[in-house]
Amino acid sequence: MSAKAGSAYGGWRITRLAAADASPVFLADKEHDVTHEHPALRLMASSPTLCEGYWPFRPTFEPKVILGGTCLYTAAWCVHFAAAPGQAEPRPLSLALPGDLNRIKTMVQQRRRPITAIQIPTQPGRYHRLLIAWQSQLLARFPSVETVHYTLPVNDYHGYIMHFETLLGQELPGLHAALDQYVAGLQAFMQQTWSAEQMAKVRFDMPGVPELKKADTKSRENDLKLYFSVLNQPGVMGMEDLAEVALAHEVAKRSGVLIPCAVCVTSLPDPYHLRDDDTCASHFSTLSELGSAAMIA
Repeated sequence: MSAKAGSAYGGWRITRLAAADASPVFLADKEHDVTHEHPALRLMASSPTLCEGYWPFRPTFEPKVILGGTCLYTAAWCVHFAAAPGQAEPRPLSLALPGDLNRIKTMVQQRRRPITAIQIPTQPGRYHRLLIAWQSQLLARFPSVETVHYTLPVNDYHGYIMHFETLLGQELPGLHAALDQYVAGLQAFMQQTWSAEQMAKVRFDMPGVPELKKADTKSRENDLKLYFSVLNQPGVMGMEDLAEVALAHEVAKRSGVLIPCAVCVTSLPDPYHLRDDDTCASHFSTLSELGSAAMIA
């Protein structure tokens, strides 16, 4: 990737600045940041992720509390529609992306293309494997850390499902069960990837209520709760995928308290948006199957 050809990553433009050597340097900037709210970030090549750095700078203190987490289903969690007569099958639409959810709503209301399958990842994919491995490596650099508040936004994703159920006019208990099973798999993967000492510091946090996402799929209020809960604590640092630094940025705007974050770019193209990710071991179910409370195998 040349300096003239930046790649999109969660609202950031990632541009490689250095020549192809052992330690390339990247610039992350917000291309349309006309009000200059977001400082450009200098990120260094890293492993297993593409690059890493700090937003808006590396803290001068030794962190005691880390705020982190991960999104759950990626774009591999999606709805497949049948093709209209004489047309190609439309691309699958993700239940976790608000823009895709709007398109799902339109297609369901038009009733011209029935849903043929729901694609459900059953194990951590490329995005999660890279992010969780990087998080472990980062924690190893900060032995001062005493507690890791780790957010698994389960209620947000149950809210996405509830929003989908409302559109369909039918309950899908099997889809809720598949989500809970997936979260358990993510926690097991963390236990395999992180050291026992690191896992002993983890406090899993599942904030908010699903009704927020059911009513407003773009709401971030659930996610912001963890940051707001530690505003008055000393030694707090975030540990985020670069796209999720939006949380710390929003908290700083509202409260005036800046919580610095270690950040990474997992890979390019952004693996969060991969629909055909073999590592997810996706299961395909019909709506009638998901209408049962049976767990997805």
